[in-house]
Amino acid sequence: MMRAQFMSDVGRVPGFNVDKLDVDAGMRELVACGYPETEARRHAVVWYALRRWERGEEEAAQRGAIDQSFHGIPLTCWLRVLAAAMAAAPTRDTPDHPDQGMM
Repeated sequence: MMRAQFMSDVGRVPGFNVDKLDVDAGMRELVACGYPETEARRHAVVWYALRRWERGEEEAAQRGAIDQSFHGIPLTCWLRVLAAAMAAAPTRDTPDHPDQGMM
Protein backbone atom coordinates (compact mmCIF):
# COMPACT_ATOMS: atom_id res chain seq x y z
CA MET A 1 0.00 0.00 0.00
CA MET A 2 1.41 3.38 -0.95
CA ARG A 3 1.16 6.45 1.18
CA ALA A 4 -1.14 9.18 -0.15
CA GLN A 5 0.66 11.97 -2.00
CA PHE A 6 -0.33 15.51 -1.11
CA MET A 7 0.52 18.64 -3.05
CA SER A 8 2.97 19.61 -0.31
CA ASP A 9 4.85 16.31 -0.89
CA VAL A 10 5.34 16.77 -4.63
CA GLY A 11 9.00 17.20 -5.49
CA ARG A 12 10.22 16.63 -1.94
CA VAL A 13 12.82 13.89 -1.52
CA PRO A 14 14.15 13.02 1.98
CA GLY A 15 17.90 13.54 2.13
CA PHE A 16 17.92 15.59 -1.08
CA ASN A 17 15.72 18.64 -0.56
CA VAL A 18 14.01 17.67 2.70
CA ASP A 19 16.02 16.77 5.80
CA LYS A 20 14.97 14.67 8.73
CA LEU A 21 15.75 16.50 11.95
CA ASP A 22 15.52 15.75 15.64
CA VAL A 23 14.04 19.08 16.70
CA ASP A 24 14.37 18.23 20.41
CA ALA A 25 18.13 17.69 20.01
CA GLY A 26 18.39 21.04 18.25
CA MET A 27 16.53 22.75 21.07
CA ARG A 28 18.86 21.15 23.63
CA GLU A 29 21.79 22.58 21.68
CA LEU A 30 20.15 26.00 21.81
CA VAL A 31 20.19 25.77 25.61
CA ALA A 32 23.86 24.69 25.41
CA CYS A 33 24.52 27.85 23.35
CA GLY A 34 23.44 29.89 26.36
CA TYR A 35 19.76 30.51 25.64
CA PRO A 36 17.78 29.10 28.59
CA GLU A 37 14.30 27.69 28.11
CA THR A 38 12.92 30.74 29.91
CA GLU A 39 13.51 32.73 26.68
CA ALA A 40 10.25 31.38 25.26
CA ARG A 41 10.04 33.71 22.24
CA ARG A 42 13.56 32.92 21.09
CA HIS A 43 12.92 29.19 21.55
CA ALA A 44 9.68 29.47 19.56
CA VAL A 45 11.49 31.23 16.69
CA VAL A 46 14.23 28.59 16.55
CA TRP A 47 11.74 25.71 16.87
CA TYR A 48 9.76 27.14 13.95
CA ALA A 49 12.95 27.59 11.92
CA LEU A 50 13.89 23.94 12.49
CA ARG A 51 10.44 22.82 11.38
CA ARG A 52 10.71 24.98 8.23
CA TRP A 53 14.14 23.50 7.48
CA GLU A 54 12.63 20.04 7.88
CA ARG A 55 9.95 20.93 5.30
CA GLY A 56 12.57 21.99 2.76
CA GLU A 57 12.38 25.76 3.33
CA GLU A 58 16.07 26.09 4.17
CA GLU A 59 16.68 29.71 3.16
CA ALA A 60 13.59 31.07 4.88
CA ALA A 61 14.32 28.99 7.97
CA GLN A 62 17.84 30.35 8.29
CA ARG A 63 16.74 33.95 7.68
CA GLY A 64 14.12 33.61 10.41
CA ALA A 65 16.47 31.93 12.85
CA ILE A 66 19.17 34.59 12.61
CA ASP A 67 16.89 37.65 12.41
CA GLN A 68 18.18 39.64 15.40
CA SER A 69 15.27 42.09 15.14
CA PHE A 70 12.81 39.29 15.89
CA HIS A 71 14.36 37.16 18.66
CA GLY A 72 16.89 35.52 16.33
CA ILE A 73 20.24 34.01 17.29
CA PRO A 74 23.75 34.44 15.83
CA LEU A 75 24.58 32.43 12.71
CA THR A 76 27.18 30.29 14.49
CA CYS A 77 24.67 29.29 17.14
CA TRP A 78 22.07 28.50 14.45
CA LEU A 79 24.56 26.27 12.67
CA ARG A 80 25.28 24.45 15.96
CA VAL A 81 21.56 23.95 16.57
CA LEU A 82 20.99 22.72 13.01
CA ALA A 83 24.00 20.37 13.12
CA ALA A 84 22.81 18.86 16.41
CA ALA A 85 19.31 18.34 15.00
CA MET A 86 20.72 16.69 11.86
CA ALA A 87 23.16 14.48 13.74
CA ALA A 88 20.49 13.14 16.08
CA ALA A 89 17.89 12.58 13.34
CA PRO A 90 16.72 9.10 12.42
CA THR A 91 18.55 7.49 9.53
CA ARG A 92 17.20 7.68 6.00
CA ASP A 93 16.39 3.96 6.15
CA THR A 94 13.79 4.55 8.86
CA PRO A 95 10.36 4.60 7.14
CA ASP A 96 8.23 7.72 7.66
CA HIS A 97 5.09 5.67 7.52
CA PRO A 98 4.43 2.01 8.47
CA ASP A 99 3.39 1.16 4.89
CA GLN A 100 6.34 2.90 3.21
CA GLY A 101 8.81 0.02 3.13
CA MET A 102 6.31 -2.50 1.68
CA MET A 103 6.50 -1.69 -2.05
